[in-house]
This record gives sequence, structure tokens and C-alpha cells, in this order.
Amino acid sequence: MKWGIVIFVWIAWGCQHEPEPWTEEGRGTPVFVRAGNGINQLPPVTGYQVFVYDEKTRETGFYECNLVGTSGDRFNLELPSGTYTGFCMVNVEDKAVREYSKTKTPGQIFIRLKQAEEGYCETKDYLLGQTDFTIQEDKQEEVVFDLERKVARLRVIIENVPPEMNNLMLHVTSIPEKMNLLGEYTENVQTVVKRAERAQEGVSTTSLFLFPARGNCGLSFSYKMGATSYTTSVHELSALLANRITEIRVVLGRPGEGDFADFQVNIKGWDENVISDKDWYIDIPAACKGKGNGVNLVRNGSFEEGKWEGLPLGWNLGTGGADRQAIRVGSPVLEGKKAVCLEGKTYLYQDIPVRGDACYQFQLYANSPSEEVKWRWWCTWMSGTTNLPSEDIRTSEYHYQTQGYMDVFRNQIFRSPATANKLRLEVRTYTPTLMSGIGLYVDAVQVELVE
Repeated sequence: MKWGIVIFVWIAWGCQHEPEPWTEEGRGTPVFVRAGNGINQLPPVTGYQVFVYDEKTRETGFYECNLVGTSGDRFNLELPSGTYTGFCMVNVEDKAVREYSKTKTPGQIFIRLKQAEEGYCETKDYLLGQTDFTIQEDKQEEVVFDLERKVARLRVIIENVPPEMNNLMLHVTSIPEKMNLLGEYTENVQTVVKRAERAQEGVSTTSLFLFPARGNCGLSFSYKMGATSYTTSVHELSALLANRITEIRVVLGRPGEGDFADFQVNIKGWDENVISDKDWYIDIPAACKGKGNGVNLVRNGSFEEGKWEGLPLGWNLGTGGADRQAIRVGSPVLEGKKAVCLEGKTYLYQDIPVRGDACYQFQLYANSPSEEVKWRWWCTWMSGTTNLPSEDIRTSEYHYQTQGYMDVFRNQIFRSPATANKLRLEVRTYTPTLMSGIGLYVDAVQVELVE
């Protein structure tokens, strides 16, 4: 179905442009904007972003045109006489997604993915139309933009989401980072990350707008079961096309003893054509439950062994500032007769053998009597010398004074990554110099296997 809307907007009243590419006065030109072939639904429109390339000056002007007037459907583009190529877009009002300079040609001006803390964000529903036109003195020409949708839409439906699953994130790999005004996508690709919508009666439905993949792209999930983080393998999607909806149905269940996710993939129209993709099955590990087996894997976790006022046996002191030390002390103590006091800018650590894909219960008590001591815990799952994802067993926040001893892990249980064979327990302090016995006290460190 092909349909159109007529939009005439006076630039002098309803548009802003950056920068000023022309100083001479021109004639208002009617602009007609309509949906192109295959678009049966336009996104909500509050304005248009218009790029105009001047063939003579080889400069590209940019205009933001807001709908004005009682009908909200008119604008005139006021330009001097000349020959132009115009590019009309929808939903690129955010300056952060535009790589624009008036000295660049249309092929050098890009709309890009926006980067956020957790990864790259999805696009908006971008539409783009291009047309060549000429402005002549005392002759009015109607300029027509046929808008074409330049993004794909991925819809992920997840059924039977268990109550203990939280922080569910979607990761879509191999998405082009940029698109220029000619509608060409770059070869550089990124991973787009979006938080899944909250499940309603066990069903979560999330949609993403994405630049179409140049080849096959991938979909994966990260999530938590209780306090333990998981990441699935990457499932290859055979098609992610402009003006098409790729719909993926995920059914979480337990056939026999194993958990699984059943993926049914269909691509539905915006243009109403349907393409099927293969199903995907994922093993979803169960949440870690129970308690430790009573065998502490940490050597000298209560710091009872070692020389008086020396480094405790089984522990190592990392490099740092010139003034740094970790010594056994008799007070304040939480367990037994000794604790360790960590002073200066350094870190105390111990490497512990572990099994992959196993559950462990953690305990580490820390006591910072002074607000001048800056510290945090920074533990790492490892495979040999390679660090593995460890966000759950470390903190990005700095801590200062505490009210006596606190268990930084709150006796929680964490699952090791499948390839892990080592755990590095580590506590860091950031005090630039020694301060006459003022430091961070650590005691009662435990890691136990949950069987």
C-alpha cells in the first residue's frame, strides 16, 4: 500500500538550521513528503531533518523543520537559485547521532549508533528520502521526497520467564555502526544492547530498531538467576532487513532434566512478507541454591598463620605506591586472634583453584574505622592467566568508613564461568601514604563449594 502526506513548512517560522550555508534571500519552495513503496506505516512525526547539498558551493546545509500551522502539515524550503540534492529524514533530531559538517558531501555525513554505558543503543525508526531539484528565479518547483524506511525491527518474545531471572539483556551483534545520507551502511559493526521489557505473566516482549546487518548477525542474552550472572552462546540470525520485522519467539522450559529455550523465528512485514528461520535451543543453568560444604578453600582465611606484624601466610601483596604494607594484627578481630591490616596504595590477594560451572559461597569481612581510607573488593574468575567475566564478585564503587566489620559478599552464592579454573580473591586500598596504623582490616575470608 502506498500513501502520502503533504507537508509544507515555512523555514523562516518552523525550521532551525546549522550552520548558515547561505546568506542571500531566496524563494520559498513547496515540499511534498510521502511514504515510499513497501511502507504501510509511518512513525509518529513531529518534524523533519533536512540536509541540502549545493552543487555549486559543494556545501551541505542542515535544517530542523517543525510542523507548524493549524493543520501542521506545511513547510516551504527557502533557498537561493541553484541546483541541489536534498535528503529528508525522520527521527534524527538527536545531535549525538549525527556526524555532520557543512563542508562534507552527503556520502561523508553519517547517522550513527549512540553509545551508552552498557553498550550501543538501538536506532530510532529512521526514514530517508532523496531527491534532486533546481531553484530558478520567478519559477516555483514542487520538491517531492519519497521516504524509505532504513532500519530493521527485531521483536523478541520470551515466554515462561522464571521469577528468579532478572537483569535480562538482549545483545545483537554485527550491526553496522553508521549509515550515510546515500543510505549506505558502513562495514564497521558493533553490538547493540537493550534491557528486556519486564515480564507480564511470564512473558517478556521487547522490540529493537537496528541498522540492517550486511551479513548474518547474532543474538545472545545475559541475565542473572539470583545473584549469579549468565551469558548464552550467540545464535546466528539469517536475516535482518530494512523495513522488515524479524520476530523471535523464545520458550523457556525443562524437557526431562535439562533447561532449554525454544526459538521460533519469523520475519513479518512492515512489507508483509514472511521468512522463517531455524529454531534455537539454549541450556539455562539453574540458580545456585543451598550452602557451602564447610570446607574453606581459602588458605589462612582468618590470618592466624604468619610472622607477627608480617604478611600472612598464603597471601600476596600487590605492587602500588611506595608506602604499602599488609600486617597481621591482634585488634580489631572478628574471628580467632588475628586479622590483617592493609595500608597504603596496594592490594592483597590469593589465587584459589576452582571448578568451572560450579557454585561457591563467598564471605569476606572488612572494617574501615577511618573515612580517610578508600577501598573496594575486586575478585576475578580466571582461566589460566585469562580474566573471565567477574562483575558479580567485584564492585566498581569505592568504599570508605564502615560501622565495624561488614561481609562484603553477604554470604552470597556465585556460579563460576564454564571455563574457570582459578579464583583470585583481592582487596584493594587507595591511600597514597601510610597513616600511622590507619588502614583497612580484613578477617574471616571464606570460599566454600556448594554441592
